Amino acid sequence: MMKTKVLETIKRFEMISQGETVVVGVSGGADSVSLLHILCSIREDMKISVVAAHLNHMLRGEQADSDERFVKGLCGLYKVRCFSEKADCAALAKKAGEGIEECARRLRYDFFDRVARANNASHTATAHNANDNFETLLLNITRGSSLKGIGAIPPKRGNIIRPLIECSREEIEQYCRSNNLNFVLDSTNSCNIYSRNKVRNKVIPILTSINPNAVYAASRLCRLAREDEELLTKMSEALFEKARIREGEFDLVKLREAEKPIRARLFSAVIEKMTDKSPGNEHTINAVENVLSGKGKTQLQKNLFAELKEDRLVFSRGDKAEKLGEIQPESAEFCITTDLFRIKSTRYNGKINDLLMKNLIDYDTICGKLTLRGRKQGDKITLPKRNVTKTLKKLFNEERIDEKIRDLIPVLADEHGVVWVFGIGTDLKNAANEKSTNVIRVEGENIC
Repeated sequence: MMKTKVLETIKRFEMISQGETVVVGVSGGADSVSLLHILCSIREDMKISVVAAHLNHMLRGEQADSDERFVKGLCGLYKVRCFSEKADCAALAKKAGEGIEECARRLRYDFFDRVARANNASHTATAHNANDNFETLLLNITRGSSLKGIGAIPPKRGNIIRPLIECSREEIEQYCRSNNLNFVLDSTNSCNIYSRNKVRNKVIPILTSINPNAVYAASRLCRLAREDEELLTKMSEALFEKARIREGEFDLVKLREAEKPIRARLFSAVIEKMTDKSPGNEHTINAVENVLSGKGKTQLQKNLFAELKEDRLVFSRGDKAEKLGEIQPESAEFCITTDLFRIKSTRYNGKINDLLMKNLIDYDTICGKLTLRGRKQGDKITLPKRNVTKTLKKLFNEERIDEKIRDLIPVLADEHGVVWVFGIGTDLKNAANEKSTNVIRVEGENIC
């Protein structure tokens, strides 16, 4: 019985205690309706108060307004206080430069948090289920996620609880039928323009045809990954205490004695603490590892540096660097953020044309390792269209680049010299052509 499973989940993960107030995110779909129904059915026994929160994202016109009215009516039926709000998600996403899904999630959780604080609620319950968890796992795998990402959706994170996380969508819909619960359908769920919908509607049916219990198997994998991640995190916290000398400074010997996965979690935690931002990708962590192996000082993020000082690894905030340090990407595809610029490399399989050519590199022409660095004395480049060789010093003069940032302009180089320069293009010897079969596209943007 699904209700029993939900109660066991609540107990096992210590989600709700007697006497608490719980906010329930209610969209009106089968998941949130069944969650609201179950929590209302136990509120007297557990002496809890239930409050509902519904955010109208204004993405589906009248259908979204109809969903809002449905939720308000449902809450009236269950004698639950309902807080609702409208947010023009499309306009706000455009203004913030976010994707609509990303923006909707941020607005939703901000709203839940405000409702929780206004009602002194201990927790906010969302209706994520085992299928949602499976979808998140698959999406994270396609992004090359770390072990933490393989953990997908945790049953509990901070004040957010997910009592349905071990229930499949099939179980939830059966629960609604058995209890005569009405719910609304989101028409966008069948639209495969969103990545999650493609996974839900196309990928998961294929996987469940191979293993009918794939949803539960995925839940088991995620649980095991979370357990492993929790252990590794505890080990990194122990290393932090052991190796820490003072704020941002760590004993070099003790760090080198530790395993790389443990160090990586320590570095990530330090960077996040100092910048309020996750490192984002493995390149930042690899940059710290390069410093640890004796390669001087490097810039990790805007105004954050890592360097060796005698027997210590030091993380420090500072003003903009006077010169761009050396960073070696781990592969042909990378995204590296410096103090002023973001450089991204991706595989390119399209046609070679004049408009793109200056940013296309024939990767088979790279000698040795590719390095992102600042300019060096004597650096020169041959531009394909002009077929003339010039020093970067002369080119920067011609382009009237501010002298203060010339040593911060990103340069990609290999053992033979300059390969590509931000704002200038690719050297003739490395330029892709119609015969190239291993091409990368390098793009740069100014982030200041």
